[in-house]
Amino acid sequence: MEIDRFGDPLPAGAVARFGTTRLWHALGRSGVESLAFSPDGRSLASAGRDGSVRIWDVAAGRALRRLEGHRGYVLALAFSPDGRRLATGGGDTTVLTWDVSPYRV
Repeated sequence: MEIDRFGDPLPAGAVARFGTTRLWHALGRSGVESLAFSPDGRSLASAGRDGSVRIWDVAAGRALRRLEGHRGYVLALAFSPDGRRLATGGGDTTVLTWDVSPYRV
């Protein structure tokens, strides 16, 4: 089995991986449950099993903000059409809305 430069296995038949950006949602835990790009494609929201949401600068590959408020998994994400708000749905049966405009890239 072939591996990439980070030591991760490549899909069957692949010989290389190009343009990999690594965004680690939660160190030591697996399980990103949902991802959503902002309408302009410059920010990415990731939701995980640790109950938090992270807003990422896609080009830089760095976290801009961590949102906490759910008690349990965050299962769903959706940006508003203008990218200023983010809705999150959790396994705790709540939907929260966040003002993410100060953290847009």
